[in-house]
Amino acid sequence: MTVLLQAEGLVQQYTTARSMFGDTSSVRAVDGIDLQVREGEILGIVGESGSGKSTLGRMLLGLEAPFAGQVRWQGRPMPAPRTKEWRRLRAEMQLIYQDPLAALDRRLTIARQIAEPLEIHGLLQDDIHPRVDALMAQVGLRPDQADRYPHELSGGQRQRVVIARALASRPRFLVCDEPVSALDVSIQAQVVNLLRDLQEQQSLTMVFISHDLKVVRNICDRVAVMYLGRVVEEASSDEIFSDPRHPYTQALVSSIPKAGQGLGGRIILSGEPPNPAQRPSGCAFHPRCRFARPACATIEPALLPRDGRLAACLRLDEPQTSAA
Repeated sequence: MTVLLQAEGLVQQYTTARSMFGDTSSVRAVDGIDLQVREGEILGIVGESGSGKSTLGRMLLGLEAPFAGQVRWQGRPMPAPRTKEWRRLRAEMQLIYQDPLAALDRRLTIARQIAEPLEIHGLLQDDIHPRVDALMAQVGLRPDQADRYPHELSGGQRQRVVIARALASRPRFLVCDEPVSALDVSIQAQVVNLLRDLQEQQSLTMVFISHDLKVVRNICDRVAVMYLGRVVEEASSDEIFSDPRHPYTQALVSSIPKAGQGLGGRIILSGEPPNPAQRPSGCAFHPRCRFARPACATIEPALLPRDGRLAACLRLDEPQTSAA
């Protein structure tokens, strides 16, 4: 499968004020990520809040310039943000936002907002109404909703508008940043099914960012698990959910409710995720890991092929130890 987009040593670092006296500290929201997104696949990015998922998504689109490393699009370095070359490329890659109401302009009609990308990228010089009508129909919106404003639609309908607007420029690559987290459970499945149908119909490539593992399992082909700015495990969706190997992935997967199981099989992590500005030495997960040993506090495991998938865990280097 052809690699459409590639991240190489991607780092995003922010400097934050630490006190009223002007002291500062550095936070690495993304810390040395290597990642490939293959053409036509849906790659899931999962992890707890604050793990760097959304920051990584914006960097993959070129919305944020990396502190270090680079993103390659079809083998070529991503143009610098806001440049002419980057704006031309933006027609091929779009973002679906988490909060549809915040992503839409409350002063403009639905039809007007769906038409904006067509005008910005100069994709249609003649009457754009047929194209807007087709986009609305494609995402399951009725023609009579074209002249409505965002506040007159339900949450699911607003998210469909956001999807229609993202599809207007006929992109090849979508980053979906928690696209169903703001929706009722009854509506989530409809939007997820819509995204999967669109991906199959148009051979779209997607990065699907979410903390909802049930949704990720249903839509994604491959999954990368992030913890504190780094990928700790990467494998096919089937492998991640049927046989997770990294202790953090095991804890995440165990939290998915299973019929008749209750909470008996859930792995409870101790403590909270560390402050990114005070990253633990060695393996960042070791203070919360049930398998941690002294070496984990001093040796930082690299993301390498381990036991049939990419994982960053010293325990998986020990063949005599079962990973179950």
